[in-house]
Amino acid sequence: MKPFARQLHFVDTHARGDSENGYTFTIKPDISVYSGPSTTKPTNCNVELIDMHVEFKRYPWDDPFLPHSAYKQEKREELCFVLSGRNQQNTLGQIGAYAAAQLGSQFCMHCFSIFIMYDFARIIRWDREGAIATAPIYYDTDASLMEFFSRFSQAPSTLRGIDTSVSVAPSRKAALARTRLNLPLKIAMFMTSIPGSGGNSMTIIFPRCEASPTTPACRGTRACPAYDLAGDRVVFFKDRGASRPMIFFPKVKFTHNSMLKMFPMSLSV
Repeated sequence: MKPFARQLHFVDTHARGDSENGYTFTIKPDISVYSGPSTTKPTNCNVELIDMHVEFKRYPWDDPFLPHSAYKQEKREELCFVLSGRNQQNTLGQIGAYAAAQLGSQFCMHCFSIFIMYDFARIIRWDREGAIATAPIYYDTDASLMEFFSRFSQAPSTLRGIDTSVSVAPSRKAALARTRLNLPLKIAMFMTSIPGSGGNSMTIIFPRCEASPTTPACRGTRACPAYDLAGDRVVFFKDRGASRPMIFFPKVKFTHNSMLKMFPMSLSV
């Protein structure tokens, strides 16, 4: 694979997983894929750094997706793409948990994974609404999988799914935010801008929101205290994933009706 994607590094992590991930079990995909210099990449699975995961299965009863041949026999709209067998659901839960752990631990809008079933592969794109999987790619005769890795290794951050609106906070601003938020010195701090009314924006500094072990990936929202740099005040930052993030101000009384008026999508069940 190296000649096709020189910037990617494929690490065998089937027995070297990540146990610090918010789940009650260890995240250990068969292959963890990292990008960048090989000298800085971990030798195990690290969901905070991983670019994508690859999972292998051998037996057909572990394949959670409907065989491609079935589409030729029935109308597509009458078929269920995901199978309901116990082993099939276990596989789907496994690869879904891996994607959810990555999306929950990083600032990502989406991520990719590869599911290899004996002699064919599927490329899966995960986001906070679900997943899109390709038709089977028989990699012995079809170069599409190689082409995907090659294109992914050269793609800009946004196409890989990285949320470029979030950056690491400068050291002085991060230190000030830790003081205001009463956080330990070892806590990493990040910075982003929240669009406001009249074209104004608010720059806030916040710690990484705690990952929530949810599947589908990151369906729930996350929140944490944050520091408003310009206003020199503590606010409440709600990360709504792919939607616009929200800010709540302290010492302000919100009623149910006023919340519905200001944030019509925030109280949906």
